[in-house]
Amino acid sequence: MYISKIIPLAHLPFSSEQVFDYFSKENLARGSIVEIELAKKLKLGFVLESNPVEGLKAYIKRLTFTLKPIKKVVLRNPFFTEQQVQLAIFLSEYFAAPLSLSFKKFFLYPLNFYKNLEGDYLIKDLRFTNHESQVFFADDFDEKVLAKIKNTIRESKQVLVLAPSIFDSEIHTKKMQVLRPFTVGEKKNVEDLKKIRNGKVGVVIANKSGIFLPFADVDLIIVLEEDSEHYKFWGQKPYFHAKIAAEKLARLYRAQLILVSQTPSVETYFKIKQKQIARV
Repeated sequence: MYISKIIPLAHLPFSSEQVFDYFSKENLARGSIVEIELAKKLKLGFVLESNPVEGLKAYIKRLTFTLKPIKKVVLRNPFFTEQQVQLAIFLSEYFAAPLSLSFKKFFLYPLNFYKNLEGDYLIKDLRFTNHESQVFFADDFDEKVLAKIKNTIRESKQVLVLAPSIFDSEIHTKKMQVLRPFTVGEKKNVEDLKKIRNGKVGVVIANKSGIFLPFADVDLIIVLEEDSEHYKFWGQKPYFHAKIAAEKLARLYRAQLILVSQTPSVETYFKIKQKQIARV
């Protein structure tokens, strides 16, 4: 028997408990999706970790309630990366958002979509490159930025280009046609997601939701029009800012981050003047 720590994929108040313990008959991998009972209703849950009962007997004796068992395992092979887990936790803490909603944001597709994913995608340790995360600024999407993209592709690494909207991403796709970029639009399918997760796509262009994609090894992140208000998630909870999330994602991968804008935001302009950000 095991005790699994699970984050319910449901709307829970930020002030309430976000992680719950459940009994499990098997050692579930980090990132597995299970069905649990919460407040007398069946909910989906994200498994953070599982530990043998033998080492937790003292903890079980101190409990003033009875642990419930997991109803069933819905997805056994996790498709999510460790970087996604760490980013979800960061977004919850930074923006004071419920951890349950933060994790739910990474489900860009209905659950049945993930059931069609085949293969063993167990969450692995963070990949560390040879350099620390660096932040640069560029006035325009010029040849210097393109050169950075080409160098990253030559090293068999991935590039994420964030645009304020799907319309903007399609425009920049035409500019980089020679690099055969993959554009994340409204229509998505299983094969597209598998290619990104397997690292078979070199350049990915997306709107703000691109930060939630499961990259294999992204080494360069570019935020176009970094001063745009469209990077804010204010249409529905939780409320995030994609540029701040991109900065954290760059640190998790130790990737380079390039902020592009002809009219930089106040915070970016201040960092440039303080020489905290170098120009490309």
